[in-house]
Amino acid sequence: MGEDVVMALESRGEIPPKVISSWRAAGGEAFRSPDTHEIVVFDSFFSHGFGLPTHPFLRRVLHHYDISLCNLNPNSILHLTMLSKCVKYSWELIHTSFFSATSSTCNLLGAR
Repeated sequence: MGEDVVMALESRGEIPPKVISSWRAAGGEAFRSPDTHEIVVFDSFFSHGFGLPTHPFLRRVLHHYDISLCNLNPNSILHLTMLSKCVKYSWELIHTSFFSATSSTCNLLGAR
C-alpha cells in the first residue's frame, strides 16, 4: 500500500492523522517488516468495519488467541465487528433486564 492510499484513508477519516498516529506506508518493502511498536493493517480492513483506535474487544481476541492483526483477513474483521456489536447488545439487554446499575460485577467488553 503506497502513501497515496494511506493519505486517502486519512482524508476520508478512516484513520487518524499522521501527526497523531505516526502511521507509515509500507510501499516499496519486499517483505512487511514492522517495528516492535507497529502493526500491519491492510486497507481492505477499513471497508469491513475496522477503525483506529481499536476496540478493547478486538485487542482481547488477539491477545487470547496470541495472534497479530495481520493474521486476520477482511472477512474476519467483519465477523469480529458483528460479534462485538451482538455481544454488546446482548450485554445491554441482560444488564437492563436482570441487574441494577450498582450491583453488576460482570466485565464483558469493558462494561461496568
